[in-house]
Amino acid sequence: MIIRKNITYIAIAMATLLPTLTFAHNEQNILDIINAQPATLPLVSTIAVLLILLVLSSYKNKKKLKQISEKHIEELNEKMTSLEVSEAQYRDIFESSGEGILIADIETTKFASCNKAFCDMLGYSEEEIKTMKVSDIHPTEDFESVIGTFQAQARGDIKLATNIPCVRKDKTIILTNVCTSTVMFNQKPHNIGFFTDISEQHQLMKSYNQLTSAIEQANEVVVITDNNGLIQYVNPAFERVSGYTKKEALGHNPNINKGIGQSEAYYKQMWETISTGNVWTGRFYNKKKDGTEYEEEATISPVKNSNGEIVSYVAVKRDITHESKLESQLRQAQKMEAIGLLAGGLAHDFNNILQVISGYIDIVLSDKHLDDAHKHDLSEVKNASRMASDLTARILSFSRRQAINPINLNLHELVDNTTKMLQRTIGEHIALKIVHGENSRGTALADPAQIEQILINLCINARDAIHDHGTITVTVDSITPGAKHRPNLLLGKDSQCVLLKVSDTGIGMSRSIQEKVFDPFFTTKEPGKGTGLGLASTYGIVKQHKGDIQVHSSPGLGTSFSIYLPEIEMEKVIAEEKIAKLKPAGGTETILVAEDHADVRNFVNRILTNAGYTTITAVDGEDAINLFDANKDTIDFALLDIIMPKCSGYGVLKHIQEHDTNFKFLFTSGYTDGTIPTNLETDEEYELLSKPYSPPELLTRVRALLDA
Repeated sequence: MIIRKNITYIAIAMATLLPTLTFAHNEQNILDIINAQPATLPLVSTIAVLLILLVLSSYKNKKKLKQISEKHIEELNEKMTSLEVSEAQYRDIFESSGEGILIADIETTKFASCNKAFCDMLGYSEEEIKTMKVSDIHPTEDFESVIGTFQAQARGDIKLATNIPCVRKDKTIILTNVCTSTVMFNQKPHNIGFFTDISEQHQLMKSYNQLTSAIEQANEVVVITDNNGLIQYVNPAFERVSGYTKKEALGHNPNINKGIGQSEAYYKQMWETISTGNVWTGRFYNKKKDGTEYEEEATISPVKNSNGEIVSYVAVKRDITHESKLESQLRQAQKMEAIGLLAGGLAHDFNNILQVISGYIDIVLSDKHLDDAHKHDLSEVKNASRMASDLTARILSFSRRQAINPINLNLHELVDNTTKMLQRTIGEHIALKIVHGENSRGTALADPAQIEQILINLCINARDAIHDHGTITVTVDSITPGAKHRPNLLLGKDSQCVLLKVSDTGIGMSRSIQEKVFDPFFTTKEPGKGTGLGLASTYGIVKQHKGDIQVHSSPGLGTSFSIYLPEIEMEKVIAEEKIAKLKPAGGTETILVAEDHADVRNFVNRILTNAGYTTITAVDGEDAINLFDANKDTIDFALLDIIMPKCSGYGVLKHIQEHDTNFKFLFTSGYTDGTIPTNLETDEEYELLSKPYSPPELLTRVRALLDA
């Protein structure tokens, strides 16, 4: 093809120049004629002219024309060589381009040429590409849109066609950006397109958008700082949790919402960890913009560049205030339960010992022949025994092993009656304020003596926390389901609660003291001014009443103790002690005495037999069952210790009731251990005589039950 074109050019040149050259007078005329030809005259045409020139030179000045011709041939050779080099360079650029280059015929849309990058992009060979057209490399469903984009580009409406889908040989689809231009190729207009595969960037952008969306919508707080710790980004959760806007946070140190309770050493250790490239996990006590304290669980990770240098830090934090509070309450409950079991076990043995001491003192004191001096001394021992008994009762209250006598109690009335006495106790320098909630029934199923003891304990503690003048506020109110500050541990979410709250304007407590405030024997008072059992027993009483107690305090800002009890509507008494006010009296009935403590058993046997009763004594529960079976026709009454080896007093009673459901009995114990239902959920009534008891108390209770 090329040879034919060159021959044509030679023929045209010869036909055009030969007449002109024939009439030339000299060499200069010939050169002028040649130079006057169009610049677009192909090199081969020029060579043809030179050939003509050589022929003519034989007729004129052969030698001189030959020299001129040789010079021009040399120049033309140099030009041809230069063109060949340029063409090779452009071909190298075309083939080595990282972008896919495709040339397509505008009229037929067939592909005329492409480079290796385009072949690699779609997975075809160059020969395969040259057999294809535009519609072959775009998805059918997107073809009209693609063509429309290219037409808009040709009109100059857009410069770059973006996100153009292309179908690879393996039928997978990639996205490309395409820049096009019109060129003349083989004497016909063609489109040349430069294709850039953006599939990976598109996927990265998609992942980035997904990640950004996830972070923006995450419930966890995300904070990104530079390597100096200055905030560069916060997500909406940060604004929601902290109360600070993004504008207020950017460029600042994260300590803008730093709370109290953590030392500088804590933050120093955190910074040392992350600045050395390690991940740090811990908790922060922070403050919201409005001053509200909250607790966060945080993980801070360093972000490194390709050189391993730390360029920023990312912190992911979660508000765990609620969970931490529940966790603390659970730990407290577990701790109290463990200590309560120990305390209850000690109280059981201690009360048996006190029973023997106080019981025999009562026997000696009842001797009419005892002189006054000995009566005085024994009375002092009796008083000490009573004090020990009171201390044991408080331990049992803490351990929730003390029997309670709950009634339908109106806390409004109880507070009014108790605070009349309390005002004298706390002193005139402290104001005592009583607040009754509007429309509050304030009625709970509770033991009035124990609730009164709680109120006294809290008010005395409040008095001691006020060093000068101040105010103690006692509040009784009803708390509805869903209330903001309602308790979460023991009370049902749908239950109505009675709130008994004691607040003071005293010195307050630190977080560390609040964590120990209900521990038995823990006290901040001076030696000799407190046993450390007041709040411990309060905690136990509240829990035994199926309630909850919470403390809120800050140093210098006073303290509030909030007690929540289930509120009731019905005027129903579950268990109320009804002992007839009778004088101690004996009888002639036969009584089964089941007591595993030998000294107590001997004491009880002596009191009952001296009062005229016949006793059958058992050393444990199993022995009591055997003795009852052997003497059931003669036994009229049973005095049963609750905690005994082999079988409890409750088990003995159940065995007896299989033979006689109306059998009369009296439980006795220094520690119930939950063996009989002493909670508020049973309709059964059990008579219980707590140790230590006096001989008159024993005889009165036995006689009252026998006569009932």
